Amino acid sequence: MPNKTTHRGGSNKSGAKAGPKKKGKSGRGFRGQIKGDAILKKRPNTSDAVTTHNKLEVGESRPSESAMSEGGETCATFLSGLSDCTNVTFRKIQRYWEKNQHQEVCAVLAAITEVIRVKGGSESLTDYFGALVSALETTDELGPKAAIVHLLSMTISAKDDEVSLAVLQHEFGKVSQLLYEILKAAAVDGGDMSTALVKSTISGLSTLLRKVAHSTWADASCRETYNMLLQFIGHHKPNCRKAAQDGVAKIVCPRSTEDSSDYHPATTITAQYCNDKLKLGDLKEASNPIEVCHILQLMRRIMHIFSLPDLQKSCERILSHMTRPDVIVKSVCMQTVLKMFVNAPSTNTLPIDMNSKIINALYHCQPNLADEQLSRDWLNMMQQGVSNLLKNCAQVPDAGMQQLKYVEKFCTHAFKFLISDRQAVSDNAYVAVQNTLKDLGEFVAKQEMEANDEALEEVIKSLSKLFMAGLNYKYQQVWDRVFKFYQIGFESFFNKARFSIFAEGLTSMANFRNMAHFLYRSELDAALGAAVKHLGPETFLEAVPLLLYGTDLDDKEFSRSWIIPLLQQYVCDAELIHFFNYFCPLADSFGKRAIKCSDSMVLAATYKTLERQCWELLPAYCQHPVNLKIALKEKPKMGPFKNNVMLLGKTLETVPQLQGVVMQALRNLTNYATKKSNWEEREEDREVLKKYGKNFLTVLFNIYVGDGEGNNEKKSLTQLAALETIRHLVRVVPTGDVVACFNKVYERILNGTTEDQKHLCFYDLLIVMVQWLDAKTIEHICGKMESMLGSNNHHIQKKAYRMFEEVCGSENELCKAYLHTHVLQLVNKFKKELQERSIAPSSKGARIRCMDNMVASLSSSPDTMDECKLKQLVGDILPECISCLRDTEKSRKAAFALLVTSGRAFEDSLDEFFTMAFQGLNGSDNLASCTIFALSRLVYEYKEKMSLQVLKDTITKVCVCLATNTRVICKAALGFVMVLFSFNDNVLIKGYYTTILEAIDVWKSETQRHFRDYARKILQRLVRKIGFEAVNMVVKSDDLKRQLNYIRKMNERAKKKKAEGGHGDDGDSSDDDDDSRRFKKETMDEILADSDSGSDFDDEKDAKKGKRKVLKAKRKKQAATMMEDDENDPIDLLDSNVSNKIITTKTSKKKAQSEEFKTGKDGRLIIDFGVNDEESDDDEFMKDIGVTKASSSVVTMKRKRKQQDGDGDDDDDEDDDMRSKMSQSTVRSGYRTGGKGIHRNTSSVVSHDGSKFRSKKARGDMKKSKEQDPYAYIPVNVGVLNRRKQKKLTGQFDGLIKAAKKGAAKGKKQKGSVGGKKRRKM
Repeated sequence: MPNKTTHRGGSNKSGAKAGPKKKGKSGRGFRGQIKGDAILKKRPNTSDAVTTHNKLEVGESRPSESAMSEGGETCATFLSGLSDCTNVTFRKIQRYWEKNQHQEVCAVLAAITEVIRVKGGSESLTDYFGALVSALETTDELGPKAAIVHLLSMTISAKDDEVSLAVLQHEFGKVSQLLYEILKAAAVDGGDMSTALVKSTISGLSTLLRKVAHSTWADASCRETYNMLLQFIGHHKPNCRKAAQDGVAKIVCPRSTEDSSDYHPATTITAQYCNDKLKLGDLKEASNPIEVCHILQLMRRIMHIFSLPDLQKSCERILSHMTRPDVIVKSVCMQTVLKMFVNAPSTNTLPIDMNSKIINALYHCQPNLADEQLSRDWLNMMQQGVSNLLKNCAQVPDAGMQQLKYVEKFCTHAFKFLISDRQAVSDNAYVAVQNTLKDLGEFVAKQEMEANDEALEEVIKSLSKLFMAGLNYKYQQVWDRVFKFYQIGFESFFNKARFSIFAEGLTSMANFRNMAHFLYRSELDAALGAAVKHLGPETFLEAVPLLLYGTDLDDKEFSRSWIIPLLQQYVCDAELIHFFNYFCPLADSFGKRAIKCSDSMVLAATYKTLERQCWELLPAYCQHPVNLKIALKEKPKMGPFKNNVMLLGKTLETVPQLQGVVMQALRNLTNYATKKSNWEEREEDREVLKKYGKNFLTVLFNIYVGDGEGNNEKKSLTQLAALETIRHLVRVVPTGDVVACFNKVYERILNGTTEDQKHLCFYDLLIVMVQWLDAKTIEHICGKMESMLGSNNHHIQKKAYRMFEEVCGSENELCKAYLHTHVLQLVNKFKKELQERSIAPSSKGARIRCMDNMVASLSSSPDTMDECKLKQLVGDILPECISCLRDTEKSRKAAFALLVTSGRAFEDSLDEFFTMAFQGLNGSDNLASCTIFALSRLVYEYKEKMSLQVLKDTITKVCVCLATNTRVICKAALGFVMVLFSFNDNVLIKGYYTTILEAIDVWKSETQRHFRDYARKILQRLVRKIGFEAVNMVVKSDDLKRQLNYIRKMNERAKKKKAEGGHGDDGDSSDDDDDSRRFKKETMDEILADSDSGSDFDDEKDAKKGKRKVLKAKRKKQAATMMEDDENDPIDLLDSNVSNKIITTKTSKKKAQSEEFKTGKDGRLIIDFGVNDEESDDDEFMKDIGVTKASSSVVTMKRKRKQQDGDGDDDDDEDDDMRSKMSQSTVRSGYRTGGKGIHRNTSSVVSHDGSKFRSKKARGDMKKSKEQDPYAYIPVNVGVLNRRKQKKLTGQFDGLIKAAKKGAAKGKKQKGSVGGKKRRKM
């Protein structure tokens, strides 16, 4: 051991002075001035300081000033040095003072701080470091020494104001010597020393060793000090052991070092120490399994940075311990090796060859399948070892190919664990194999190697055989997991080049799929779908043929018919030519076979279905087609067609059942060719569509316009799909062809009559094509449409506005240029039409959207004149915009959008814009309510940009309207208040809550009764934000007072239940609910007490509290003697084991019933996601101002299911609704409706209420041609089964029958009389 007087460390060996005696922030000279006796002189006696501290904590009086001046400066020094310490590092010690903890540390910090101030220090960490070291040198008492070492450790470890490395390096010898002596004494004492002192010493010493330079470790004294620290990594005290292990780990594995490529000098010392401790037989301590576990606990954190010889020796020692019979030691050893692999040591530390040797050695430690703990650890360890091997092999491909055999070997051993009787073992094996296969897939993807690499091919062959073995009945219980392995294989390394390797397994899985009631069908479909997606349908059908040819050789059971829906769901990036060469002829054969089998209705329908399913594959093939040009130009194998384009055109023209399929395929092709991603790569595909697109346009025009009857009614889905397909195709068809088609359609309009429905369909075609015309044609048609804006025909008027909407809202440069040059002309025309003629309700939505685009166009213009014109335009259109806020859904949506766009034009002068909006408050009731809606939306959008004065004026004016008793205005004003609450700005609410409450307070009783729910919501939020008392002082009316008292009671009840361990009003158990219903009102006094809302609420609550306790006690006592009974198996009381069925908890059946899902009238499941009431209320009010907040998935789904309101009697709105649906790619689902109950097809459900027979001009029903006689079903009601209502319902039914007979007799009589007259005339 070194001499105590020798300074430790290489920087101060000669025993020279610590440094120059210089005061300053560096603190190096200041630390030399402070002696231990000076600190003890200035520092108060610790016991006295602690006594003073205790007196202050208990509230005793302070010492007098005279006492403090006569040698009583202890208290003053103690308080001033601790409470006003300016160094942020010791904030934690100040919290000790506040919590009356660690009094010794508080006393020492106060004394040290006071000494530093007396000496003129700056209270930097360097000053504290010098003072604490000096104090530690002269202190022998364990109590103060523990406090000093604790503060010294905090000083060395501080991050905010670190002690300079130069100071630590200079003073390392002395400080390490002091801390070394403490640890040496602790090691000799055998644990009698204070844990706090040992822990602080370890922490401080480890930090000091971590911060010194690597050159310091060349000194023997430094290494000896570190060896003393290593002796505590297996200490029997957990806190000391943890501190030592953390310190060693931070020294050996620093987060950032100057030379990260070099090993830390302490690494070798640590490795040798740990290996010596793990050596069996030489040391008595090594036989102690507890100490072995402690050593391994440290090694798992640092083992990955050992040098190659040290790591090899450590692995040998750990493997030798795995052979010991102690299960805990085995488990800890496996976890240590696992952690080493997880930390991914470099190839210099763990070469590939050594990694593989370790894996081989670990197979000899394979545990029993019944041991869950060891099996889990072994599987995780082996999986991480193989994963680390693959990652290292990726860096050295040549050497790595030979190591791939370990992947197959591990999977083979893991399959044994997969069929273990222990579910946990099976789960761990499944996860291990799954992760290994994924790692192998990543390895194969990174390597750019040829398919005939022998090592890789052998591994994949072995895995394929292993998976095939997993399809045997031996693995029946884990077939779903084997299918998952196949899925990963198809996604990773089973490609087309290796088809012969896995073809047999693919066929076997298909045979499983043929089974009628196969248990793992969903997992199997996922695996087969992965094969279809990554191999392609052609390769898949080669392994799993359809076995259907449209001939007599067909499989009579149609066992492989599931392949076609599977292909439809998973086909992606497929060769389009495969569809035309395989499925088109097959569909034709199915169609001919259906005609041939017309005698058998079932067989004919089956082949018809197969024919349609084959054609439904076409959209899937067109999602991301490969070789589009070749596929469209090739001659088909069926029919006299020159190419496949003619085949599609003829099918689209002549086969109505397949029109939707072909149109969806055309839309998919257009979307694929016009995607912005990879635009240049798809130039060839766009050229092909440009060449053939015009031919499809002509056919689609004829489909949309249609012939014969039915055009006067609502457009069919086929017509809407045709219009959407035209909208897609005009994007790729050349402009010249679009102009030619446009001119032909326009000629038909000029030659037709305005009353003809086809005439309106032609307008729809013009609207679709207008934005893709040339500049001259756009200007010409818009000039023609200007004269149609004033048409008395509402349909024509709306078509004209829709035309301008397409032009104004287009992203086409030609349309933007037209709008920029003609915007003022259009504005004047729109204003003129509004002044001279009335605008049809169905045209308002398109008109407002046009004006929105105009405002946006002027807003984006940098011209100052355009800015002036913009403000004038906004002033002119604002009244019309506000008046539309109570129209139909689409008009409201467009009006709110225009309002927000107009507000952006006035962002620099919002005061002026709000002033214009305020004028609507002086109009009619409807206009005033619309204005309040507009103000609500504007405040919601521009609250952060509004001035305080404008916000104040807005709230004041709306509150004036709120004080009226007009319900329309009051409802809109309440919505404005809820918008204010949505900001969660308590300052805003506190500033205006008085104005809001005063407005509500003056309501008449009828108005308060009508809006009582809204008022309650406002009161609840005000009470939550500003308190009950503040709200109660403002409210004067009796109705609001009653609601306010009710809210107070509910809040108090919720707080009480929460304090008792409940969850408020919503957290009551079913038993409590039952008891509250059962025992709520037993006497008249309780009933009267419930109706009383006065100030005696607390007394009533206390009275009920005692009764509830008694009832709960009774229930608890009764529950102790419950017996577990089964309805089907009664309890045998003579059985000797009957006592085992006594339970102490009553099972609640009502709770189980309440958890079931509700069902709708049509059998649908209604699932409640638990939407918050406040969120739904906010959404309701936000919807009134045009804001859709998807606060929950339920609200979003409701909005999606909601039917959109039309703008009028025209059906252009259907086109808008269908556009978003048709423009999207087909999203296919594996589920198809069919069957009974909830699986039936609800889209074709016909209402049988008899409404379609109702006559519009006369009473009674009307018989229609080609329809059955008028009828109506009596709705089925479960209430008819109630015996108490049986007589009543019987009477109602008899009355219904009598009335029907009476009406029938009357009609028969009239019919007979009329018939008799006719016969007499003849």
